[in-house]
Amino acid sequence: MAISKTITVFGSSKPLPVEAEYEQAYKLGHILAEKGYNVSNGGYGGTMAAVSYGASSFPVEIIGVTCTAFDRSGPNKWLTREIRTDNLNDRLMKLIELGDCFVALPGGTGTLLEISMVWEMMNKKFIKSRPFVLVGQSWKNVICEVINHDDKSSGYIDCVDNVEEAIDLLESKYLI
Repeated sequence: MAISKTITVFGSSKPLPVEAEYEQAYKLGHILAEKGYNVSNGGYGGTMAAVSYGASSFPVEIIGVTCTAFDRSGPNKWLTREIRTDNLNDRLMKLIELGDCFVALPGGTGTLLEISMVWEMMNKKFIKSRPFVLVGQSWKNVICEVINHDDKSSGYIDCVDNVEEAIDLLESKYLI
């Protein structure tokens, strides 16, 4: 039975099922859903599909927030609900609205935009502070550089090496 908390997961659309990043995202979706958490993501391929697929064996809600501005073939087949938006800003705002917590997996500029938007909105108190965990060494490097310039923003974000550490942190520190 699903619980009311939803974890919004950000990540790359690029990884394929045979790649380590895809497997990591699958594992994250599987563990979160096994524990009864709903998941939301961007609804397309790569890590978004992997998280959705990983969660699909459990009776949780798997929400994909898609965007008509993208030229994509359609949402991934594991979603239980699709929310369509007209533009990137609306898509991101809906993903933020849905998330009781946030996890960011490795990704490119789109994922960086998502991280930056959530982080800045919490930092400026536009939204209530919520648990936000970034997975992977590449994010640690970026975050450390930003914190060097704005140490007050460090309290809104945590960095870990893998999905197991992300879930442990969410459950122990934030008691999700």
